[in-house]
Amino acid sequence: MLTSVLLWVHVMGNLLWIGSITAVAVALGSEPSGRSALAIYRRLANPGFIASFLGGVALLASNPKLYFVQTHWMHAKLPIALAVIALHHMVGAHAKRVAAGDREGPGRTAVLGAVLAACAAVAAFLGVAKPF
Repeated sequence: MLTSVLLWVHVMGNLLWIGSITAVAVALGSEPSGRSALAIYRRLANPGFIASFLGGVALLASNPKLYFVQTHWMHAKLPIALAVIALHHMVGAHAKRVAAGDREGPGRTAVLGAVLAACAAVAAFLGVAKPF
């Protein structure tokens, strides 16, 4: 039962997180002030990230042998998840700079958002299909 709850927290966190951090990248491209993007980042993307991260770490800690030894697909998923985390922080940092007036325009945020979404899709595929 605990594993199911942790998996639910991880998946629901991912839905909120990836949807909202992608929305941050889109908002940065459509709103010059960056205020909406920063609000989405702080109010939705960060809480979603925290829920996803805590649920995922708790799952890994609940049965390390299963996730690190027996399920080989996890060896591919974890580095991709780390890339998504790094991209999340890059997009968020850009939103903070734009909202503070330190930067103008979306810059490379659209590309970062697209790469983030693609990496998240690959991680989700690995988690669902468990191909190896």
